[in-house]
Amino acid sequence: MSLADGKPIFVNGLVALQKEMLTKEGDSFQHFAEQMAQLIEDFIKSAKVQPGQTVTTAGTATNQTGQTTTKGNIE
Repeated sequence: MSLADGKPIFVNGLVALQKEMLTKEGDSFQHFAEQMAQLIEDFIKSAKVQPGQTVTTAGTATNQTGQTTTKGNIE
């Protein structure tokens, strides 16, 4: 899924977390931090990386090293 498609899911998750926090009693900073971290992780993982990044390699057919030579594109 693209980040644009994932954004409404992320926003809805943030709103739900905020509403949940209104009902919490006592120290709930740890719970909030864990839930926020999970929402962010899920949003980032929803990104789709476009294929076709150029790679330069060196070495033998069985032992290659290399690096990308173009920037990756994320939708």
